[in-house]
Amino acid sequence: MQRIVSHIEYLLDRHECVIIPGLGAFINRYQPAVIDAVNHTIKAPCQVVSFNAELTHDDGLLASSYARALTIPYTTASSLMNDDIELLKSNLNNAGELQIGSIGRIRVGEDETLVFTRTEALFSTSGLTAVSIEPEINEEKTVETIELPAPHRYSTAVHRVMRYAAMLVILLGVGIVLSTPLVSNPDDAAVMQASLCPIEALTPDPVMEQETAPEFLLAEPTVQVQEQDTVNESSRDNYCLVIASLATLDQANQFMAEAGKDAIGMFESNGRYRVYAVTGPDVESVRNERLESRYDGAWPCAMPRE
Repeated sequence: MQRIVSHIEYLLDRHECVIIPGLGAFINRYQPAVIDAVNHTIKAPCQVVSFNAELTHDDGLLASSYARALTIPYTTASSLMNDDIELLKSNLNNAGELQIGSIGRIRVGEDETLVFTRTEALFSTSGLTAVSIEPEINEEKTVETIELPAPHRYSTAVHRVMRYAAMLVILLGVGIVLSTPLVSNPDDAAVMQASLCPIEALTPDPVMEQETAPEFLLAEPTVQVQEQDTVNESSRDNYCLVIASLATLDQANQFMAEAGKDAIGMFESNGRYRVYAVTGPDVESVRNERLESRYDGAWPCAMPRE
């Protein structure tokens, strides 16, 4: 009997179904790892064996195992297998139960049915045994409640006043920024002072005087007389008294409107619009104490050539 049991164990380790002709079939199924909450263990993956008494036909698997192991013909191996099976049935009928190696136990139940009790975790696929785990103990934790002071809340009226105050501060800041002149040129500074303050209150800008100083030291123009030129250059108005130098044409027009009769014309030179009040043939002829005292920074300048 031990011979057939060893063949059954060998085949179950390699096949999902091993049929014992005339008795039944052992079926091998894979079972993944499971957690046993009752016994507090984790079972490794294994092969679970069950028994089906309805599968009794001979598929040749068991007889072929006999033939390979004993190196005998298939017919001879089949005859030996049948002899071992008859011995199994005889022991089962006499004792009422039969131990099939390490696979499990078969017994005769009610109504002459065969009942199989398998060995737990017969074949472990990972080689691991069951691991015990400690059950989690739910302890009631006392949570200390800390009462925080309620946040201070302002009334709706206070919120409204604070919002209006913030808006007022923002508007004042924007107004200061927009009303503050950005002076990038000394001539622009003189013009802005002339337009915002009374003309009599203007003070000379030393920086502008330094920049315009070269124009006060202009040399007498050299008169080039051509052979057929009959024009007398000394009779032309070669100089003028510039009372303002502005960056744009609009500023120049506005200044001329404010100056009235004092401003008699303007011309563009080096990207600036210069407003003048007096013209003459030389520097001395355009000097005017009244205009120079009224328009601080006024200077004689050569008229542009046409």
